[in-house]
Amino acid sequence: MDWFGEVAYPDRYTRRKHPSILIYLSKVTESNFSAEPEVLLQPHSTAQAKGQTRIWVSIGTLMVLRIGDIWHRKKLFLSPEYTRENFRKLRIDRTTIDFIKAGLNPDKAGFLIPISEHPWHMNATHSYCLRANLPDGRRLIVPCVELIRFYFGSSSSLLRQIFSTQLRRENLYSEDRYDHKSGLLSFKLGYGMSGRSASDIGRLRLDPVAWRSAAMDSVSMLKAKSTGDPAFIQSFFPFEGNTFLDVSGKWLSYQGKPNQTFLVYGINSCSHAFPFKSLKYVSADSRIKPQYTQHQQPNDKSEITGSSRDKKDQPLIEKDPSSTLQGKTKQVHQRERFPDLRGKPVWKERVLSLKEWLAKKARASKGGAVKAGAIGDGGSSSRVRPVDWP
Repeated sequence: MDWFGEVAYPDRYTRRKHPSILIYLSKVTESNFSAEPEVLLQPHSTAQAKGQTRIWVSIGTLMVLRIGDIWHRKKLFLSPEYTRENFRKLRIDRTTIDFIKAGLNPDKAGFLIPISEHPWHMNATHSYCLRANLPDGRRLIVPCVELIRFYFGSSSSLLRQIFSTQLRRENLYSEDRYDHKSGLLSFKLGYGMSGRSASDIGRLRLDPVAWRSAAMDSVSMLKAKSTGDPAFIQSFFPFEGNTFLDVSGKWLSYQGKPNQTFLVYGINSCSHAFPFKSLKYVSADSRIKPQYTQHQQPNDKSEITGSSRDKKDQPLIEKDPSSTLQGKTKQVHQRERFPDLRGKPVWKERVLSLKEWLAKKARASKGGAVKAGAIGDGGSSSRVRPVDWP
């Protein structure tokens, strides 16, 4: 996985509800990469970047994509650590951070990301990154898409909302209350939103910097649409202040001096505090409930149909899922991203009603197996399962 490209609706003949993102991949030619993953930092470890494979993927899959990861037969094969660095007391604000393009050559003094050392971005030099100036005169560069993946990639449902044409608070939460004295934030999640994203939504609710950061994604898309240019996404850190940033990536030289620019492949953790002390949320019911007539009681011996079974090794495809099929949730393992949440309770408040309990118990269906799944809301008439990754 080399780099992230633009965001678009690639198939003009199919009306999709959510956009896709272009990713670049190169074939690994170094046979010893499993035992010595550091060899993957060298340009000779892959096929030439001019022959990169370009693939459009649903925006909801961004949460499992990371620059530098090795994929084999549509499955994650290896996620190397590469060079790991800890940047302590990193100051994040408008005076220390600025937007750059991946192909920037400031004052023609030399490329910040030299192609001789990092050729894998050469087909997307107009993609945006954030540059952070370090106290010792060196710099940290983070691709904007990686910021979105890390800070808002807790679930595919949150990513879809952030990349919608207009980010709306009512789609994320409602019935929100914040007690300034106790620091308790409570709200009801928007329809279809995953509880795994409750903390991220809490930050969006309380921190205006976080909201502007998330809203920049849709603004980038609208601006590109008005000019006809490719939509390379811009995004900012969802906070201002000091943080301890744990990242993996590669050191690059500048003007002949080694180790002057650290290019981030992936953010591992961020210590900046969330703006609440505790969080309580209620999930909106997104499942199909059984319908009862006036004379029918819940204990009647009536057939209740539920979710159709999945085909074994069901693949994900780049297509809108069906609006007639009940969605499925696929669990995705994620590292601990925010140490600040260790001491802040986040819990779900919800009691199942009898109807919901019956609907949860009823899983048999007369329909055939669903052969494919897709990330997103239902829109097509094909038999494609809607899938969410929390």
